[in-house]
Amino acid sequence: MPSDPASERVADRQLDRGSDRIGSEPGPMDGRRLDQARHQRHPAATLTALQQYMIVTANYWAFTLTDGALRMLVVFHFHALGYSTLEIALLFLFYEFFGILTNLYGGWLGGRFGLRLTLWTGTLLQVAALLMLIPVADSWPKWWSVAYVMVA
Repeated sequence: MPSDPASERVADRQLDRGSDRIGSEPGPMDGRRLDQARHQRHPAATLTALQQYMIVTANYWAFTLTDGALRMLVVFHFHALGYSTLEIALLFLFYEFFGILTNLYGGWLGGRFGLRLTLWTGTLLQVAALLMLIPVADSWPKWWSVAYVMVA
């Protein structure tokens, strides 16, 4: 039998206030019983600390791999175009400056929407950036290649 969403919200508020039973007066409830009551209401939403750690660690590793791959592809591309070492280094100053801005904005987003969502979004953006580099060709004009790769 489906439950009423309004009564579920009332029950959640009562659990948050610390009542033992729905409909009882709010009273003290120790943290363990409160966690058990919340888990009974939403069992799929509860992950153990180890599961959360494993998810974040795996995602961070994936992010690190895609970021390293992206940097290497950019270096190899500009080297193949005939850029000197100094020119490539100057392009990476531009890249790193926008990395700082991205980290500041990402920190704000992480605080506002949660670190898990921010980490997954960042990883997906890295994969999208790698995929954007597929059509880059040596026949493109130098200025167009630089602009496109920097946007990617």
